[in-house]
Amino acid sequence: MKTIIDITKTEKHYRPFMRMVWEVLESAKDAGIEDVVAACRRAIVNDRIAKPVDAADAAIIREAYAGLRESFGSQT
Repeated sequence: MKTIIDITKTEKHYRPFMRMVWEVLESAKDAGIEDVVAACRRAIVNDRIAKPVDAADAAIIREAYAGLRESFGSQT
């Protein structure tokens, strides 16, 4: 018998953050902000190997995302 894993909790709480990471990564690459690009890439690697994102990287990403929201209004 196969075990079924309920990922609904993970999807509700984690996936929005990873969508944010990808948005920030694309914007940071376009703007040439290397420290933000590096933080996003580390977060993506950690996601792929099922490790938690470093708190410092998460703070950098959230700060960059807040800047995006201020730049573009509430469209992002």
